[in-house]
Amino acid sequence: GVGDGLIAAFTLAVSAWRRRRGIDESSLLLQLEGHGREEEAAPGADLSRTVGWFTSVYPVRIDLGGIDVDAALAGTADTSRAVKAVKENLLALPARGLGFGLLRHLNSETAAPLANLPTPQVSFNYLGRVSDADIPEEFAHLGWTPTTDIGDLGGVGNDDMPAAAVLDINAIVTGVDGESRLTATLSYPRELLSAADVQELADLWTSALITVAAYVDSGRVGGLTPSDVPLVAVGQRDLELWEEQYPALSDVWSLSPLQHGLAFHAQLAQDTVDVY
Repeated sequence: GVGDGLIAAFTLAVSAWRRRRGIDESSLLLQLEGHGREEEAAPGADLSRTVGWFTSVYPVRIDLGGIDVDAALAGTADTSRAVKAVKENLLALPARGLGFGLLRHLNSETAAPLANLPTPQVSFNYLGRVSDADIPEEFAHLGWTPTTDIGDLGGVGNDDMPAAAVLDINAIVTGVDGESRLTATLSYPRELLSAADVQELADLWTSALITVAAYVDSGRVGGLTPSDVPLVAVGQRDLELWEEQYPALSDVWSLSPLQHGLAFHAQLAQDTVDVY
């Protein structure tokens, strides 16, 4: 999804931003925000007669270990690996992180241990895509179309309100008259970060996003990730090796009992004749 690409590019940008300051760290602890409208969280739940967000907030550590950041920012196979790593990190969260708030605040057995864990310094909220094409024709005459000037997503600054995080990012894609535009707002307390620091990170993120988009347009992207082959337990490198050997690979299945037996005999035979 779009969010995977946005977060992958942002994680690469933060890694490069940190290295300029002598910090070599492959992971990034983010606080993600979601709409919380996950019907599967409660059996029989029906949200069709409700409006608005239920807002779920949860931490996730994005780990780009083993990925060459410079190569990823230059538009190489590591660019694809970074996006795939983010995809897998996010898909590993049950119900898109909906249960974290319940475990953190309402469960007496888990509240204290979770409260002692590090709090993310960066909050990231992708609001999704809003397009005039999404408005049903029967409502179009009412003027229910996206505005071309959404203003500050974070609202008006208020010195009396606590900061959501050291860096609070809100992003949205709007589509009007067939043209899509990504807008992002970066909010921060000026006592902790300078405008120059945030501008530098924003520029690195913009450059990383351009690289990811250009790499997608190059036609060199694609391929499976472990979550795409739920019938087997394999790593990303295994999939990449198999895709090199079998370019048309679309799925991976486990062996049947008979195939297990045949494979065992083939390995047992080694250099001798394998009758199977």
